[in-house]
Amino acid sequence: MKLGIALNVFDGSELLENCLRQVRKHSHYIVAVCQDISNFGNEDNEGSIECLRLKFSGLIDEVISYEPIMELLGAANEINKRNIGIEACKKAKCTHYLNLDCDEFYMPTIQIAMKVIENN
Repeated sequence: MKLGIALNVFDGSELLENCLRQVRKHSHYIVAVCQDISNFGNEDNEGSIECLRLKFSGLIDEVISYEPIMELLGAANEINKRNIGIEACKKAKCTHYLNLDCDEFYMPTIQIAMKVIENN
């Protein structure tokens, strides 16, 4: 099993490092898909800055910038952004994939779930 994780990042980046520390040891590849403009036009580049810092520290493998299409609904931009993460994981030859928001946390039992998936 080669687990890829795609992180959806805009705001909440103050939680990102803790999220990554929980999943990094279980993953083979982590990509952060960041945007500096919200789906509604609000600017905030703190998430992108934090992602670049965490890439430099080795917690993130790749950072991809996403620019929302303002003519689309917010949900459509979110789907586009998540699909970019999926494609990056495929390109990295991941066999399995998790899509996370930067403010989500996982219990250490993720390792047990991965074994169940791998064995079945």
